[in-house]
Amino acid sequence: MLWGAIYAVLALVLAARFGKGGNALRICTIVYGAWLCVVGTFTLGLTASVAPATGVMAALVELTAGVLLIVVMVQKDGMAWFSRPRH
Repeated sequence: MLWGAIYAVLALVLAARFGKGGNALRICTIVYGAWLCVVGTFTLGLTASVAPATGVMAALVELTAGVLLIVVMVQKDGMAWFSRPRH
């Protein structure tokens, strides 16, 4: 439960800074997405045969969220958003 709270706080901090963040925030979001993919993959691999369906679905959601974060951040529009001029 502690790890879930840490992930949630980190996600909120990253999301709150999107309006003013630069390229470093984009890189941090990519790293966060990669970490979600790693954790989701390990959770899925370790608990797929013993966990209830809700545990498997939670691992799939985590894996999907990580992949989506990475894809959005490396696309042309994502890079343009974080390299736009700020006044």
